[in-house]
Amino acid sequence: MTNEETTRVIERLNQIKSGDMGAFDEFYQLTKYPIYYSVFALTKDDLVTEDILEETYLKFLNRLDQVKKNKNPLGYLLIIARNLALDYFKKENRVTSIEDYASESEIGAVVIEKYDDSERLLLRMQSLLTKEEYEIVILYVLSELTHKEIAKQLNKPLGTITWLYSNAIKKLKKGLSDYEQVE
Repeated sequence: MTNEETTRVIERLNQIKSGDMGAFDEFYQLTKYPIYYSVFALTKDDLVTEDILEETYLKFLNRLDQVKKNKNPLGYLLIIARNLALDYFKKENRVTSIEDYASESEIGAVVIEKYDDSERLLLRMQSLLTKEEYEIVILYVLSELTHKEIAKQLNKPLGTITWLYSNAIKKLKKGLSDYEQVE
């Protein structure tokens, strides 16, 4: 997310907090991709991800009074989304191993107008990285969280997160050197 987009997100948040729900459309468009990809990194299922995305924004709107004005709400949205994804696994009695679910599920056709080659790239990244490295890269690159925020969200030491991210980037540089984008 660029500085300009971040500024627009904060402006739309302030409008929503002031009662102008017309600003929600742009707010959603500006924030949905990082949230979507963070949840998709966990669920590997487009339909489940869409459901969790919808529930994330509903919870966000219900807790709007807890969101600070003039602050970027992306981190807050990501935490809500992650918690909802984990709740989904608990309900499905799969909390013991999210990885088991991820390996069993098939990735549905993801139609995203902004990232037309994203599904193929994400699949390629998944094949190159461990599940933990993949999640960290998704949170850092697509969700634009800092290593410190990721460490807090994943309940891991900051040094571990930076080390895993560094290893993942090395693997991606080597493994994606022959990657060609489909036009």
